[in-house]
Amino acid sequence: MQLNRRAFVAAGAVLATATQAAASASTGNAAQRRALDQLSHYVEQHRTDWGLPGMTVCVVDRDGYTGFIRSGCANLERREPVREDHIFQIGSITKVMVALTAWSMIQEGKLSPSDELTTLMPEIDVANGGDITLQHLLNHTTGMPDDAPLFPESGLWSGFAPGSHWSYCNLGYDILGLIAARRDGRSLQAAMEARLFRPLGMTQTLSAIRIGDRARYAQGYGPPYNDRANLRPGPMVAMPWIDLDRGAGCIASTAHDMAIFARFLIGLAQGRGGPVLSDATAAQFMAVSTPGWDATGAYGNGIARLTVDGRAYLHHTGGMISFSSAIHVDTEAGIAAFASSNVGGGLNYRPRDVTLHACRLFKAAQDGAPAPTPRPTRAAVEHAERYAGAFTAANGDAFEVRASGDQLKLRYRGRETNMQFAGGGFCLRRTRVRRQWLGV
Repeated sequence: MQLNRRAFVAAGAVLATATQAAASASTGNAAQRRALDQLSHYVEQHRTDWGLPGMTVCVVDRDGYTGFIRSGCANLERREPVREDHIFQIGSITKVMVALTAWSMIQEGKLSPSDELTTLMPEIDVANGGDITLQHLLNHTTGMPDDAPLFPESGLWSGFAPGSHWSYCNLGYDILGLIAARRDGRSLQAAMEARLFRPLGMTQTLSAIRIGDRARYAQGYGPPYNDRANLRPGPMVAMPWIDLDRGAGCIASTAHDMAIFARFLIGLAQGRGGPVLSDATAAQFMAVSTPGWDATGAYGNGIARLTVDGRAYLHHTGGMISFSSAIHVDTEAGIAAFASSNVGGGLNYRPRDVTLHACRLFKAAQDGAPAPTPRPTRAAVEHAERYAGAFTAANGDAFEVRASGDQLKLRYRGRETNMQFAGGGFCLRRTRVRRQWLGV
């Protein structure tokens, strides 16, 4: 019998932070208070099962409700709880902010979606990319490589006709930042502050990640090794600091300011652009949609459009070296949620399940319906019994895998521990002669 399944590794217990989630809301009825409390418990389960140091969360609706959750530690060594004024890096959620900045310039006639890269930035030569436009950059449809430098020795290239396919491209948003700065006559940071943050009242948001602001941030963490699978939960170490001012992901903010932005996105989804765009421009902005984000989702102007269980959402995640973030907007219900954890990409974590569940919880509260069942916070093994057996290496070293419900346990040299998915996949084959599993 041949099975294609994910790889798995043994997991051990690690540090669990002592501070519990603190939930607060400036407004809200009894149903919303219950929803925030249920979300708070779900956040705690995420932290426990993933070993997250801390998390900050906000939930808003179009009618003025705002709720916050602060969970865990901003600094593990000092046992410092996450505070409302702690800054978290939002990663690629920056992209919709850059797109809004560009569209405010489109509205003024300083840019056009059809402007070609060869005119906007003639010093950037892209082989097979002569037809790349501003809108291609905004939609990830340039065909350029994701994380290439601006001026590689052999030059840039496009892997397909611009506009014909979708492929995520951080490089494209770095170029957009340069274009915005050039056409606006000031830095990208100054342009975003003037065109987006100040009009919205986002006074706690930083337009670039700089060492001078480090004391305001939650400390970022990550797994201690990058050459092996990381256990969940597992050890965490403080990650190094990296300054960043590029358009692909340079914004850091508080949950308070992200609540302001999330509520703005609710209005934007309904074609209301004030105070950043006119309503007519907002409608144009939201009308742009290119398939490719996933099987059900499209992408346009820095944000995905998803359908999950029949409901339409705006969505994006953000992953940095020491922070992971997510945002969801239920466009019909007028509910939005943002979450960020001070843990980096090495854990392969995004709080997307937290923000999605937040929207579902508050939609149920809005409808007077029972609370939805959240997605599990730990992976379950389908047909765990198929993995059971003795595994023997060529040198005779052996271990046993045992099924325990929807989980797996490893027994090796008299000790037993839980197992978990490590990602990727390989094929296992069981022989008839010796009850043995071999990786092939």
